[in-house]
Amino acid sequence: MRNKLVGGRVPVGEALERGLFLLRNKLLGGRVPVGEALERGLFLWRNKVLGGRVPVREALDRGLFLWRNKLVGGRVPVGEALERGLFLLRNKLVGGRVPVG
Repeated sequence: MRNKLVGGRVPVGEALERGLFLLRNKLLGGRVPVGEALERGLFLWRNKVLGGRVPVREALDRGLFLWRNKLVGGRVPVGEALERGLFLLRNKLVGGRVPVG
């Protein structure tokens, strides 16, 4: 895996201390332990931890939502989307072949 420490908004020193690195072009680490994140296949997107392996209840508690089969921040709760059988496409709830869950 070609992980590289990045700077940008996160200082290099802080990134080293927090053990941040790139996984699938996303910053991984921070509040989520690196080992746990790797095991659960988590990564960061817009300051939110996402990944399909996150339990629904935990995702709801953490305010995560589904987008293109990925748990991300959004406006439609996962539970509501699952109950209504809705799907997200280009930030709009529609019917589709790919299940939200």
